[in-house]
Amino acid sequence: MSAPTVLARHARVLRILRQLQTGSGLNAAELADQLDVCRRTVFRDLGLLRDAGIAFYFDATTRCYRLAQRDDLLVAPELDVDELTTLIAAVRLSMLQGVPNCRSVLRQTTNKLLAQSPFPVRHGVTLLAGSCFIDTPADCYTPHTTRVLHQVLQALRQRKWLHLHLSGSHPEAPLQTRLAIYQLLVDARAWHVTGRSSYHRDVRTFDVRDIAQAELGDEAYAIPRIYRTA
Repeated sequence: MSAPTVLARHARVLRILRQLQTGSGLNAAELADQLDVCRRTVFRDLGLLRDAGIAFYFDATTRCYRLAQRDDLLVAPELDVDELTTLIAAVRLSMLQGVPNCRSVLRQTTNKLLAQSPFPVRHGVTLLAGSCFIDTPADCYTPHTTRVLHQVLQALRQRKWLHLHLSGSHPEAPLQTRLAIYQLLVDARAWHVTGRSSYHRDVRTFDVRDIAQAELGDEAYAIPRIYRTA
């Protein structure tokens, strides 16, 4: 095997490892598409990772490869200036900035990232962050809506059904249903949750402001691949 071929293979293996570290999960076909190689080559590269002692597995539920828990502590790749700048700007311009609890977490997270960067980078990105603002209607973030959004985020993170009670403003109210949330959608006016409703036995979208009560259940669910974007 020639030196250029070996270097190219090493580069692919590192790219696969970095993709696994993100936790987003990809199957062999998707990895092959990203790397512009065939699936057989991807399987050989995965074999190299396994031979190197990197523990990973194929998640049958989401049908993608993931790192085993003991390898979650691998050092993440450092962000370059463009990556960090884009990330911080995206955070500061995120609609989640309007949610009180989320705003503080976002600030703490970005501060941790900046603290690990050299001073010139940290200084420049901080100046950028101080000039990025997002203005949203106040009625999007009432205390009640904030509590419901928190439950929605927890349901998505844990993949647990959410028990919903719709308020009088919804055409079908009063209505109780369990929702397996597939997506959280947001525009300049409102937040919407889309998922499979046990009452309708179909996929439905609800405005968060129409949800009178939301309680996290114990039942787990899986999101169909067609709805998974990350």
